[in-house]
Amino acid sequence: MKTISCFAAGFAGNTVLIVAAAVILGVFVIGFLITAASFFRMRSKVKKLTGGLPSMRSIPSMINGALDEAAKQQEANRNAPEETVTARVIGKRTYVSGMRYTHTNYFVSFELGGGARMELMVPGNEYSLLAEGDSGRLTYKGTQFISFTRS
Repeated sequence: MKTISCFAAGFAGNTVLIVAAAVILGVFVIGFLITAASFFRMRSKVKKLTGGLPSMRSIPSMINGALDEAAKQQEANRNAPEETVTARVIGKRTYVSGMRYTHTNYFVSFELGGGARMELMVPGNEYSLLAEGDSGRLTYKGTQFISFTRS
């Protein structure tokens, strides 16, 4: 009879350890599940905002596509006739890219004589000389700015 009670007392002590270990493991598992759920929720929000993140395999094809597009635009500009039209400056903007080393692109919006509008990238020195409301003769070739002469 005494042997059974010792065995029962020893088993009860082990039960406490087993329950404590299960509780600790349960806390870790629940924490992991909450973290995983928030990660997947965040990932779906990022996909909604960005339209989906590209896979590593699609990045080179995206770069090739951008380079092809730039080459096509250069070819179109080379083959386009140089045009001179009456125009008015209706807006200016800049685009700054880069983090450690930055680069600024300057854009000017023109309203052409017939009412059509176009935005061209211009050199920084031309950008600083142009003001909204300036009227004159705009010379361009395709999407390439050549000059603007005030009248």
